[in-house]
Amino acid sequence: MRLRRLVFKMSAYHDSELHDLEKRAKDWGAVSPQQFPGWIDPAKIDAMSQLSGTDYDVRWLDLMIEHHEGAVTLADVEASEGANDDLRSLARRIADAQRDEIAKMRELRGSLAAG
Repeated sequence: MRLRRLVFKMSAYHDSELHDLEKRAKDWGAVSPQQFPGWIDPAKIDAMSQLSGTDYDVRWLDLMIEHHEGAVTLADVEASEGANDDLRSLARRIADAQRDEIAKMRELRGSLAAG
């Protein structure tokens, strides 16, 4: 149940964030997502179809933690080196939100793995 609540909370936040970032990336002609840290190979997601229950939840959390850590890396670079004040501010908000979510996912992962 805790995992489900976390997923719904993250989805609501990320829908808005992703829409803004996708629009900006398109405007800039940015590189493909596969070139960014935290990109998850679809094969890893497909492999999850062989898992169920706690094994599935733990693997999902592992992938999301990796994904969020990539987002923090990118956001930190933009926050420190970006030329646009609005984007630096957005990057700081993203990094803060991602770090908070990483902490929650790690805590949840630990309780699932121990349980």
